[in-house]
Amino acid sequence: MKALQPADRIAVIQHETIPGFMESMTMEFPIKNPEEFAKLQTGQQIRATLCQTQKGLDFWLEGIVVEK
Repeated sequence: MKALQPADRIAVIQHETIPGFMESMTMEFPIKNPEEFAKLQTGQQIRATLCQTQKGLDFWLEGIVVEK
């Protein structure tokens, strides 16, 4: 986790390749659930599920597990 933007519940994450979706990069991910966002801290490593709308225009993370 590179940074957090609490006002918008955004986590800036350097992620690995997501097969069939995108290469590894650093990007902003919305976290819709306030309780999940509250457990995040800069520097953590997490595992999460990437969700998106059917049209793929809106995406977010959920099911967040802090690994380190």
